[in-house]
Amino acid sequence: SSIIQNAPLFTPTPVGGPRSPTPTVGSQGQLGGIPATPTLGPADFTATAVAGQTATAAALSETATAEPTPSPSATASPTPSPTATPTANATEQAQSATPTPLPLIPVPDVVGQSFASAAQLLAEDGLTVARGADQASAVAPAGNVITQVPVSGSLIPPGSQVLLIISSGPPGITVPKVQGLSVDAAEATLQNAGLSFSTKQQPSSSVPQGTVISQSPAAGTQVQPSQTVQITVSAGNLIAVPNVVGMAEQQAQDTIKAAGLATTFANHSGHSPSVQVGQVESETPPAGKLVPPGTTVYINVRVS
Repeated sequence: SSIIQNAPLFTPTPVGGPRSPTPTVGSQGQLGGIPATPTLGPADFTATAVAGQTATAAALSETATAEPTPSPSATASPTPSPTATPTANATEQAQSATPTPLPLIPVPDVVGQSFASAAQLLAEDGLTVARGADQASAVAPAGNVITQVPVSGSLIPPGSQVLLIISSGPPGITVPKVQGLSVDAAEATLQNAGLSFSTKQQPSSSVPQGTVISQSPAAGTQVQPSQTVQITVSAGNLIAVPNVVGMAEQQAQDTIKAAGLATTFANHSGHSPSVQVGQVESETPPAGKLVPPGTTVYINVRVS
């Protein structure tokens, strides 16, 4: 028992190494300007460590369950791709901005109608009319539609234009040249060309008798088959008897002499009511007859 009493007392070392001596109550406060730190025993340290671990675990749990804060780049809205489907509002706006197409109109058939009738029919259907250059047609009468563009049945918008080609009648015939030909050759040429003709004679001292002096229409003119070509043929050195019917006797004789003819005979037995007394009621040869120069012309004068 003496050994035990003389042995030094064992002081356990606190966890974490020896601690500084705890200051007395009177020495607490400022030690060298540093606030005094309270001393914790083993039990207090253990409780503090457990409490810290519990708080740390709770903080970690809260951190793990909390949503991560997105970075600025992550929160930026992605750029829509060119093929992105528009929203419902954008689609409705695009549809409302698109104009509704007008209904198409079928083009009526106006071929064979007169231009006036065709134009009226097209106007009633809401279409406009344009007239192209007339063309000859061996089938369609002049003034009737022979072609339309677009053709009948085509579907076109209202107000569209329809081009009409109008017939100018049968194809024209080019008048051949017959001036300078003999009358027989000229008539045959015109007949072969499908043209009708008429012939008249005219005295000429320069063009041989029986030769065509002139023609009308002129050569090269486009005419319809129904048109007549007039040819004038030289009568040679002949004189056309002038018309003296209705003239006074003296005036008639002077006119005949001026034409290169003679008036050596006058009959005063006329009674025609168509002329006055003393006027010529008839002549022989008749007016227009081609006779040689110096031919005598007989006149008959009304006497009562």
